[in-house]
Formats: sequence, C-alpha cells, structure tokens
Amino acid sequence: MARRRTETFDAASEIHGATPENPLPTSVGLLDTVEKKCSQEVLVKFMSTSKKFKNNVFSVIFKTASDNFEQSEANKLRSIAVYYSKGVMGKRKYRSTYRCLSMMRNPNGKSKTPRIKVLSNPLPRLLPYNKLASMLNEIEIGTLYSVRDTLCDDLECGEKVDGCYRKLIEFLPRLALFYLSALPASDIDWFNEPYTFQVAIGGDGAPFGKFDQSCAWLVSFLNIGHKILSSEENFLIFGSNCSETSPAVAKYISMITKEIEEIEKASFNINNMVIKFKFAELPNDMKMLAYLAGELPNSAKYFSTFGNVCNDGVHDVSKTFGPAATNAWKPWDYKQQLSIANKVRVFKTKLTKKPVTEQTARSKVTAFIAGCKSRQEFDPPIGRLIDRAHADPLHVKNNACQLIHKQMLCEAI
Repeated sequence: MARRRTETFDAASEIHGATPENPLPTSVGLLDTVEKKCSQEVLVKFMSTSKKFKNNVFSVIFKTASDNFEQSEANKLRSIAVYYSKGVMGKRKYRSTYRCLSMMRNPNGKSKTPRIKVLSNPLPRLLPYNKLASMLNEIEIGTLYSVRDTLCDDLECGEKVDGCYRKLIEFLPRLALFYLSALPASDIDWFNEPYTFQVAIGGDGAPFGKFDQSCAWLVSFLNIGHKILSSEENFLIFGSNCSETSPAVAKYISMITKEIEEIEKASFNINNMVIKFKFAELPNDMKMLAYLAGELPNSAKYFSTFGNVCNDGVHDVSKTFGPAATNAWKPWDYKQQLSIANKVRVFKTKLTKKPVTEQTARSKVTAFIAGCKSRQEFDPPIGRLIDRAHADPLHVKNNACQLIHKQMLCEAI
C-alpha cells in the first residue's frame, strides 16, 4: 500500500509539475481530484475511518469556525434570543443555560467543568453573561423615566413608589419602525387606513413582590394580526410597585391621556413613510375599566361600564342593548357622564357640611348616583378614550367558566 501511494504521488507530481523541493502542486491536485471525482458517500466513509482527518484536520477546521462563530453577530443575536425567549431569563437562569449547553460534569469529580466535545471539538458557547449584559446595556432602547422622580414629587412619603415608564410619544414611533423593518408588508393589516397603526393600550394590577402589589401598562399594535395574542408582542410602558389606583398611576394616566391627544393629531415620518397612530382599543378588566371611567365598582346598581343596564331589569331577556330608540339599554353618553360627575361633586360638598359618619356619607353618595340612574362618580381619568373600551375577552371567558362551574357544583352537591 505504501508503494502504491508513492507511485501515485510520483505520477501526480509529473502531471502537476511539482518538484522535490515544492510538492504542493501535487497535494493540491490530488485533493482537487478526490473532491471532484469521488462521491460524497465514498468521502464520508473513508474520512470517518481516518484518524488524521477526524482528529487533526476536521478539529482544526471546526475549532476555527467555532471560535469565529462565538465572536460573530449571529451568536450575539442567538444569545439575546435565548435570554429573552418566553420572558426574560435573568442572570442565574441564563448562566445555568450557558453551562448546560456547553459544559458537562467532570466524571473524575474535579471542580473544573470540562467543555462538551463532539469529535474532540468543543461546541460553540453562548456569550458569557457579563458580555451579554454589557452588550444589552449598549443597545439604544429610548429613555426610561423614574416613577419616583417624575410622578411622586408632590406626594406624601408613604405614597411614593418605585418604577419606570416610557413616554408614548417617544416609544410608539420606535415600535412602528421596528415592525416596518422586521415584518414584510403583507404581514401588516392597515384596516383600510393605510399607514395608520391601530394601538391597543391597557393596564392592570396584581399581587406581587415586596409590597404585595404591582401595576403594569402595556401597548401593542392590532395591525400585526394574530401575533398580538403573543405576550412577546405586547410591550411594557409602565411598571411600578403599587396598586392600579395609586396616586402615581393616576398621574401617569393623566399624562398619557394628554399624550394620546397629541399623538393622534400628529404625523410621523418613519422609514420614508408618513405614519399615524390611532388608539383603537382599551383592553382592561372590568375593575380597571370602572376606575378609568371614574365609575362605581361593578357591585353598583348600574354595574356595566358599557351601558345603563340595571340590576332590576337584567333578568329580562326580551330587552336589547344598542343606540336605537327601541333598545331598552343604551351606551352611556359621555357628556351626560360629565354632567352627573359634576352633580356628584356638588352633592359631596353639601354632604361634608352635615354631621354624618364616613360610612353613612358613602352610602348616601352611592344612593344619589343610583338615583341619577348612573354609576358615574368622577370625571373619567382617561377622558373620551373610555368610549373606545371593550370587554376583555379573557376575563369574560373566565367569568363564564366560573359561573358554569358554580352551577355544576350546585347540581353536584
């Protein structure tokens, strides 16, 4: 076999014009011939049994490619995708994932963790957390404002809370640029209003963290279709360790109400297109909607934010809801809501001059509002935007399931 190799090499040297001092043309010629003339099956079968190819040649090629990949933009994006996949991982979980993907337990029980290897080659690693954190900090995401510094300056010490928020007028154009750059034009539904993004905005509170309560506001575009169902397509614009009805949140709502008015009147030049924004939906649960509408809670006699449905006639299935004169139940009129809120303010002022307990005063206020055939107590903090509110299907479904489970439980008992 050795003699045949020598004869083959010598013959190839004559063909390719190599010399004893420079055999490179022969080597290149032979390899080129093998590459072009041999099938992939033959190459795989031969090279798989060759220790030189497996342990030396492929190892050098793969290690070079692996090192280049670890430093590449693709690996940086891969690391970011892992960190933000299905919610933010956090430092500990990312480091654990980093180790699991590229390290293994030392079988000898030594403290140093060896790399996972395939054919003697270590697998490419994610970015280490410290490098990932540095890179994320360098990404321009716009300005974040402190809730404590900007919304709590005139509040009592006990009412001050921590958190951050974005200004809509800064964030929405940035978000629009992201979608216009990332999505093909066919994936954006303009709803017969070209280059107008339909915005959904809403907030809610939940038990969480040190103070057992938190509040978040999210924004999203309806134009992206079913993608809006994903939590990854709803973006946080406000987060704080407070309830949804705290003074800081009230000031934030007042601020974004003014912003929304300005944004809807303005046009924005984005990607050489004139873009407009329209706030089309206010998806919130019924408790939050009652707060945003300046209304009594859902336990009131007139319990709906959407119309003058009363507990006294709610069981009459022959009645209908709508704006027509023939409808028994009609949507609330915004001007009428403001008028009743003003009457309630006057009534409260008169009530403060009477020697009644706080509980009695509250009962009189709710009775007065019910007597006005309304549920309105204050001016809507969100302004006329409350007319764009609709029932949140998630909570409606939950309530329906709760009702049927309750009835099934009664039957079972």
